[in-house]
Amino acid sequence: MARRRRTMVLGILGGVIVLLLVIVALAPFLVPREHLRSVAEQQVRAATGGDASLGPVSLRILPRLRLVLGRSSVHVSADGLRGAGQDPGSLLTGAVELERLEVDLALWPLLRRQLEFGEIKLMGPRLELSTRPPVEPDAEPTEGAAATTPPAAAADFGLVLAAVQVRDGEIIWREADTNREVGLRGWQQEMTAPQLGVFLQRLQRLDGADLPADPVPEAVTLALDVRVAELTLAGFGEKPVPPLADLHLRAELSVPPAADRVEFAVRELTLPGWRATAGGHGTAAQVTVTTLALDGGQALALSGSASFAPPPASGPLAVNLSGSVDLARILDQLAPWLPAAAAEAPPPPDLTGTLQIALSAALPAPPSLADPQAWTAAWRQGLAGQATLTAGGGPITVTAPQLGEPLRLDTIELTSDLRAASGKTRVIVGDVAHPALRGRAEAEIVPAAGEDRAIQARVQLTRLDLDALAALAEARAAAGPQAGAGWDLLGVGTAWAAGAAGQPHPGELIPPELAVDLQATVREMVFLRSPYTNVQLAGRLRERVIDVPDFSAQLGAGRVAGTAQVDYAVDPRGRASWDVRVQDAPAGLMLSPYLPVVAAIWTGALSATAKGACDLTDPKAILNSLRLAGDLQGDQGVIDLREQLSGVNQYLGQRQDLLQVRYNQAYQQFKIEDGKVQVQGLRIAGRDTDWLGGGWIGLDGTLNLDLNVRLPAGFTPNLGDLTFLADGLRDKDGRISLDFSLTGDARRPAVNLNLDPAALLQSDAMQQKLKGEGQEQLRKLQDEVKKGAGGLLDRLRGGK
Repeated sequence: MARRRRTMVLGILGGVIVLLLVIVALAPFLVPREHLRSVAEQQVRAATGGDASLGPVSLRILPRLRLVLGRSSVHVSADGLRGAGQDPGSLLTGAVELERLEVDLALWPLLRRQLEFGEIKLMGPRLELSTRPPVEPDAEPTEGAAATTPPAAAADFGLVLAAVQVRDGEIIWREADTNREVGLRGWQQEMTAPQLGVFLQRLQRLDGADLPADPVPEAVTLALDVRVAELTLAGFGEKPVPPLADLHLRAELSVPPAADRVEFAVRELTLPGWRATAGGHGTAAQVTVTTLALDGGQALALSGSASFAPPPASGPLAVNLSGSVDLARILDQLAPWLPAAAAEAPPPPDLTGTLQIALSAALPAPPSLADPQAWTAAWRQGLAGQATLTAGGGPITVTAPQLGEPLRLDTIELTSDLRAASGKTRVIVGDVAHPALRGRAEAEIVPAAGEDRAIQARVQLTRLDLDALAALAEARAAAGPQAGAGWDLLGVGTAWAAGAAGQPHPGELIPPELAVDLQATVREMVFLRSPYTNVQLAGRLRERVIDVPDFSAQLGAGRVAGTAQVDYAVDPRGRASWDVRVQDAPAGLMLSPYLPVVAAIWTGALSATAKGACDLTDPKAILNSLRLAGDLQGDQGVIDLREQLSGVNQYLGQRQDLLQVRYNQAYQQFKIEDGKVQVQGLRIAGRDTDWLGGGWIGLDGTLNLDLNVRLPAGFTPNLGDLTFLADGLRDKDGRISLDFSLTGDARRPAVNLNLDPAALLQSDAMQQKLKGEGQEQLRKLQDEVKKGAGGLLDRLRGGK
């Protein structure tokens, strides 16, 4: 009985199998392919709310279910997706076209609700997407957009995928309102994922979906090998970005059974001139790169590790990188990607040299990596944790039109620590070679924790030549707008370089929120042809106003101290004012910026107090707008007038030394305005002569002075037969007093003697000589005196 039962069961099973085989063999003929295509189109339209056009369908059952779809296309829109009950997200429109689709699917697993693909081939796919810009977190959602994201659901089918091949694909993405576009052409891909369904389900669990654990006991892996013939970018800034060719990515992703992380290995990522490899793992909250190597040929080589929150999230950041960078080559590599400069802006400087760099950071709460503005603010305020950047190397050469000659830095060291409590950035530059800057420079910037978030800066220089900077500024202004001058903020010496020919002024280049507390020391500084040594100043920058409440310097053996201000808020070109005290400085050094001719003839120490102001528009405007008032005094000096008064030396006989005025005390009040030094109350008490006077001396080298000189007692000028007239010029102390004026060129002025013959006749000496003469003789003598006085005038003026 049992044997008959077994025979019956086997017969029934055999009949079922035969029936199944017959059904399988006849299925392609029993189900019309046109009907399959029509049903599929209806399903796609219902699911997407869009328009679907599917090509011819061919179906084969054995040995595997094989579906081949001819040229097809699907077009969707945000409205259509919402009408079909789908959330379009940021998608506005989308279109998918392909020349051919081939799908191999195992039949028996399908009966057990398992999708087991042998291989999927996409021939000539073209994907075109248009999206709206990202919505800010606090912005209202677009009308019709889903307010919440539906929770992930468990997969209805297990999914097994052997491989996906893409040949000659193309992807185009556009962003509405921004004109941004990314194009990817020549897309070739090989992807294998034997347990793709499990892989996707574990990714859902990693993202927080409440899904049951899968039965697969080992890690599941997705391997990807992608090549792109050309990648194009448009709309990312004003400067067009050249296309990238021959991109290659070879990587693996793996998810363990616990679904607590994704492990990744980037075996190769190549761009033109660049190659990178990386390995690590990631979660929904953190990405950890345990090994990273970036090779930019001879331009850059970096290696290390990193850990960060995936953008746009913010969270802990840890970085350890080290390597070298060739400045010239890296700038050439990055030039196509840097933002376009404004039309009036100068080109960036050329750099040559190699730096060794190292970055180490462990920040518990930094901003998102996708928010550069937040990083700028965080740097100013300081960051909690540890962050150190060091760079060193040399020699480094900086070449730019703004510098005139190349700037050479034999060594450079940079250390930056961004901690909030004690963070600082320190730059040490050794053996600087440039007409405007020589020696060794150090700068230290410390982000302060105060209310105004001021940067604390200390600068030490061995030499700073502001006159050389001024010469560079004049040369750039003369060269026209193509020379450029907008990128440097080197100080007052170059203030007039910016702003020429429509370029931005210095005040416009200073961020209004920038706050700096500065302490500076300069061993030697040249300004307006005067060398200052041991310059020390303390100042602050707030709202584009530089206040220097305390500065001091040595000028020769003298001392200069005072206060100053440069205001870029009231005038973006700069407005300078100062209050200065000078003690016992060499006359030549003190006067040379304003009166070089006087400075050349004056020897001795002078003291002065002065208040002044000027505009910083350009070098000429500094002198034209200069307003300065004060007093000048000195003891024990010499004013050498031999060249200026060479026309009267023949009348001094043996007293040629009188043209070298040796004084015991000198004093004058002065005021500079309208390009002239107004002299008031001039008093020079000499050992042999005394001088009084006033007038003006122009900054252009002209002068107009009225002077009175008292010659030594008993001295008589060598006037030949008119010597008797000199007695008429003597005062009660026996000293001849002369009034004269100096006009014209200060180097060789015209000397004009001011004598009144009538007053000369009233002098005691002339009255004594005329006493006792008759009327006729008296009239004759008076005519001779008048004529003689005229002759004396001619002789003292240098006449014959």
